[in-house]
Amino acid sequence: MTFTNTGYFIREGIRSFWRNKLMSFASTIVVIITLLLFGCFVVIIQNANFIKSQLQNMYEIQVFMDREISQKRIDEIWNEIKKIENIKSIEYISKEQALIELKNNWHDGAPLLEGFENNNNPLRNSYRITLYDLNKVSEIVTKLSKINNIHRIRNNTDSLKIIIWISNLLQTSSFWQTLIFLAISVFLISNTIKIAMISRKKEIEILKYIGATNNFIRAPFLIEGMIIGLLGALVAYFAILWLYSLIYSKLETFFAGMLHAMPSDQIAGVLALILFISGPTIGTIGSVMSIKRYLKV
Repeated sequence: MTFTNTGYFIREGIRSFWRNKLMSFASTIVVIITLLLFGCFVVIIQNANFIKSQLQNMYEIQVFMDREISQKRIDEIWNEIKKIENIKSIEYISKEQALIELKNNWHDGAPLLEGFENNNNPLRNSYRITLYDLNKVSEIVTKLSKINNIHRIRNNTDSLKIIIWISNLLQTSSFWQTLIFLAISVFLISNTIKIAMISRKKEIEILKYIGATNNFIRAPFLIEGMIIGLLGALVAYFAILWLYSLIYSKLETFFAGMLHAMPSDQIAGVLALILFISGPTIGTIGSVMSIKRYLKV
């Protein structure tokens, strides 16, 4: 394919797009809607993973041991916990250290804790445990409960399950909505290219008669489909970034500093890569489907 041919194909693709502007506009709108949904799906996935990563770093299980327990048995429990799969870290918290932490966290109420040192300390020795995979919390808790001399296990399994359930629900619903609009986009682009080919039937017959190859005839229609997809991607990209910039500060306020949404600059790179590949690809697929059926002259 020469440079001259490439210029011809691009000009013809643009001319065909403008000639069938009503269908081209309809196809572009559907592509925009599809990529908006798909882009939102990407943003949701990225933020879900980003927040899950923060939760994974913050989340911990704390196991409290029996009051009357020897240091030897405490060390043995550490070894038993370490053997459980998916354990990321184990931190030993003595009851003396736990009392100090309680005083520091309680601030104004700290004086009320005076006199609980040494033998009067009502707290228990414990281990704080972090995990690699939060989906396996229940499994880990079950295994920990089978270890002797563990009095109680503290974890926020219920709140964690709700977060994971909401995240999975959003991901699944966004995925299926995107697939539906993807199919609609391909269908409309296919019909747009079909109309363009019908309107240029005589011209195509002449090109075939003088020896033009199928690839030469196909190229402008493929470019037309790519233009539709690229325009859709461009509009969807900037629309999503604009919307995300509006809700980002609200998300930060909602999380109150405990968690953070993914920064816009990190979202922008991933979003650009996915949308500017997906858009022209959708357009090309729609063109190919139409050309394959109707290029019979």
